[in-house]
Amino acid sequence: MKLNVKHSAVFLFVALFLLAATPSWLHIRAGNSSTIVSAPHSGSDLNTGYIVEQIAKQTGFASIVVENGRNMRTRWNVNRPTVGGGQTCDSERRTSSAEEAFNAYRSAVLSLNPNPALFIEIHGESGVSVIEAATKGFSRDDASKIKQLYIELRDKRLRGTNFFAYDLLIEPLDSIRLTASCAKTIGLFASLPKVLHMELPRGMRDPPTVEPYTQILAELIQKAAIQ
Repeated sequence: MKLNVKHSAVFLFVALFLLAATPSWLHIRAGNSSTIVSAPHSGSDLNTGYIVEQIAKQTGFASIVVENGRNMRTRWNVNRPTVGGGQTCDSERRTSSAEEAFNAYRSAVLSLNPNPALFIEIHGESGVSVIEAATKGFSRDDASKIKQLYIELRDKRLRGTNFFAYDLLIEPLDSIRLTASCAKTIGLFASLPKVLHMELPRGMRDPPTVEPYTQILAELIQKAAIQ
């Protein structure tokens, strides 16, 4: 018992130290850190920061919101030490500032929990018309349950409204275009056991549609975390 208390005290000290050293563009909300929800590009991915903040408030989970730049060519990828996107992992450009941003982001995650049961990133993608969910540590059965749960929550929440019903494609059940392969191989996801990386269509993040879908995602994540 004394050993556990000692270890808890050490972890708390390290966590407080890392939080104190957090840069101003990275906002951490403490909470139940068994699940961590993050918006790595709140500056360029419309309303993803708002969605994550609301999910954290409704679920009690810990969260991270990054105020990233709006210039797509030079913005940090944050979940890996590179800038830019739409390229192969070997082609992505590494810079000293991108590596510093990645290290700060990774430290923020570790300060909340060095081994979270589930880590979730919320991104925005204008080029998709469905939610694309890349995963790590999910079986086909896991993915099938998440997809069915999403459909049930979506249909219940949107019943009687005129909001568009966005579908969900999720690995490894479905084939998707945005697989987060670089984050899985050269970034943060490589060291985490279970990851859900969600790309949300632009129309889903626009007001007033963002409100019901934020509720749907909060309920989905709450239930997914205990499966």
